Amino acid sequence: MRKNWLIIYFLGFILLNSANAQSFANKEYYLVDSLDLTELSVREQLLLDSSLAQYHAAKHDTSRIKALNILIEASWDDKLWSKYNLWVYDFLELKLGKKSLSFNPERDNTTKFFLLKSFTDAISRIGLIEFDQGNYSKALKSHSKA
Repeated sequence: MRKNWLIIYFLGFILLNSANAQSFANKEYYLVDSLDLTELSVREQLLLDSSLAQYHAAKHDTSRIKALNILIEASWDDKLWSKYNLWVYDFLELKLGKKSLSFNPERDNTTKFFLLKSFTDAISRIGLIEFDQGNYSKALKSHSKA
C-alpha cells in the first residue's frame, strides 16, 4: 500500500511540474531561442504566425527579411520584436560580410541596397533596445553606426 502512495505522489509531482514548465517554441520554425508562445497576446501570435508563414514560403532573402521586418515594425511586444530584430541583424551581418558594408549605387543593385537598409534599421533598433536598458553609451554607438 505504501508503494502505491509513493507512486501516486511521484506521478502527481511529475504532472504538476510539467504543467507549470515553460514550453518554448520550436527554433527550427520560429528561428529564435526561448520564445514562450503562451506569453504572447492573440494579436502578437497572429502577427507572428502570418509573418513566419510568409518567411518560410519565401524563396529569396529579401522576401524573408521583408516578412520579418513587418513583424518587427508591427509588434508591440518588446521581447518578441527585439528577438527577431537581433536575428535579422545576425543574419544580415553574415550575409553582407564586412567587406561589402560600403554601398556604391553605381555598382550595387537594389537588392543589396534593401539588405543594407534593413541592416542599418536593425542596428538602429538595437540602439533603442540598449537605450531602454539604460546603456546610453552603447545606444549612441549603435545609432552612430547605423
